[in-house]
Amino acid sequence: SFGDITQLLSTAPRDVVELLRIAAVVRNVTASLGCSLADRLRINGTWAFRGLPGYGGAWAGVGPDSSLSEADRKFAQMGYRLNIQARLLVIRGYLVANAVLNRTLLATLHVFGQPVVLY
Repeated sequence: SFGDITQLLSTAPRDVVELLRIAAVVRNVTASLGCSLADRLRINGTWAFRGLPGYGGAWAGVGPDSSLSEADRKFAQMGYRLNIQARLLVIRGYLVANAVLNRTLLATLHVFGQPVVLY
């Protein structure tokens, strides 16, 4: 209920509440511009990936792997970036498969004379 959501948000850190508010604003603006959920996920994923630190940039020597050698640190950062790339590839594949199956279903229904309602 609305009271439960209010109680949950009152105990959440302020940064999380601000992040949720910004996400809601972006979602409403993109919806009013006609951007689909798949497009929004693709754009967000692309820009999030571009914002990742490089192989040895400003983030080198910071964090839990700061005691690693330079070669190990570069390997760990490369593995992290490859993990993100693989996840984005899986999400992109899921969205493409979903779109193809949706269009196939709509075309099949249209061929058999079923009314097709597009939202």
